[in-house]
Amino acid sequence: MKSVPFTVVGVFFTLLPAFPAHAQDSAMQYLDAGNKLYREKNYSQALHYYQAAVKLNPRSWQGYEGLGNCELAQGDKTRALSDYRTCLALHPDNPSLSSLTLWLQSQLSSTSDSDDSATPSGDDEEKPFKPHWENEFQLSSTNQQAGQSTNALSYTGTRHFTEAGDFASGELQLERQKVEGAASAIGVLTFEGGLGLGFFSPALSIGGEGGENAWHQLDGNLTLAFQLWDPWALNYTLGGNAGYHDGPVSQFYPSLNETARIDTASWNTTLGPTFTPWDWWSISTTIGYEYDITYQLQGIYHPNKKVPIDQAEQIDTLNPALDFTLFKGLLLDLAPQVGREYFPAGAVYNPKAGGLVFNTSPTSQNFVGGTVSVSYSFE
Repeated sequence: MKSVPFTVVGVFFTLLPAFPAHAQDSAMQYLDAGNKLYREKNYSQALHYYQAAVKLNPRSWQGYEGLGNCELAQGDKTRALSDYRTCLALHPDNPSLSSLTLWLQSQLSSTSDSDDSATPSGDDEEKPFKPHWENEFQLSSTNQQAGQSTNALSYTGTRHFTEAGDFASGELQLERQKVEGAASAIGVLTFEGGLGLGFFSPALSIGGEGGENAWHQLDGNLTLAFQLWDPWALNYTLGGNAGYHDGPVSQFYPSLNETARIDTASWNTTLGPTFTPWDWWSISTTIGYEYDITYQLQGIYHPNKKVPIDQAEQIDTLNPALDFTLFKGLLLDLAPQVGREYFPAGAVYNPKAGGLVFNTSPTSQNFVGGTVSVSYSFE
């Protein structure tokens, strides 16, 4: 549907008294057009259609709700609150809008209180969105009961393109973790991009790793985030990796005291909700499944010499997490973990232990662990 030029809208308002019988029907047409433009995220144009709707029908509570939605999407919380209140006065039976109105009122009150001493009257309006860079430094430490310990320092630079959530980022991480029982330095470079599509936000990341013990690995992850309703979101991830490192052959063949290239791969998936009641903290619970396979040995000096292994283990995990904003830009994340591993008979590379594990028969084992991280972000 093509947009009606503003000159036509003006003529319509001029002739409005001559057509009182059609005013309500015309208001509904403008309301439908505004809803369509709002779904297309054309907020500025939708705003004009909602204004036309309430001009024709001052009791159109749907029109005032549409006005508030557009103004909130554009960052004008003050006007959004005013139109939401008018909507509720005309149609009080709207629990979700009542909750949103109370939240907006508290937001504006807290902003006014914090800015009174530093901001002159009349300067409280939020600045319109502009594309910008965000920088984040993070320090994290992960420990597993099986013996793996990982300490990491990372920097992430993110370019935010739109208010809806379109972004692209790059991350450089330096970490130390156990590889074949020895603490090894590893570097990780990851690129990620995502889209903000209203309640749906997909993102794709691709990365590479390299470090001591000839550690090489390629990683890929797809993340699907769904904003079910404020303050609830649902997150789903599907990822995998493939790589190799140097390790002893003796775990596979006890009579051979040599070092070979061990080829591994894995895929993983997670699903869980996130609850964010306030801006300064959130809680999430994630269940995960991981499938790790050690599929062959290769000669270091004779790469054409390959021996298939095909040993796989499975890992189930439960990860609750708490995020706290200590002060602006500084975030503390606490993420305990419990899980269960299922081992095959024979040798398999175990990431939780950071080395090869050999079992004479299939077995399973419970484990606990957790991650503590502190991050600081700024524009």
